[in-house]
Amino acid sequence: MKNPFSDSDAKCETILAAGCQMEGKLSCRGPSHIDGQIDGDLLGDDLLILGTSSTVNGNVFAQSVEVGGSVNGSVRAAHRVSLRPGAKNRRRSGEPIDCD
Repeated sequence: MKNPFSDSDAKCETILAAGCQMEGKLSCRGPSHIDGQIDGDLLGDDLLILGTSSTVNGNVFAQSVEVGGSVNGSVRAAHRVSLRPGAKNRRRSGEPIDCD
């Protein structure tokens, strides 16, 4: 089934809906979609999709990352980082947005 939130065909296994908020480090297995707020680091072992209403106040690392929301920290991916229209990254000077 095609993922309605992304150009990817990946089926999301973890979803944090808009209006949900969590504190602490979140580790996701499999393709994941985040539309809520995370106050802490976000780690994924597959595709990580940050929807337009997402806010991450921490660092993001996954195999691939699609950013459509706001990240206040660094964004790193082993394969690919995609910035969608409307994506915001408020990182401190020297924090990376890159692929390893």
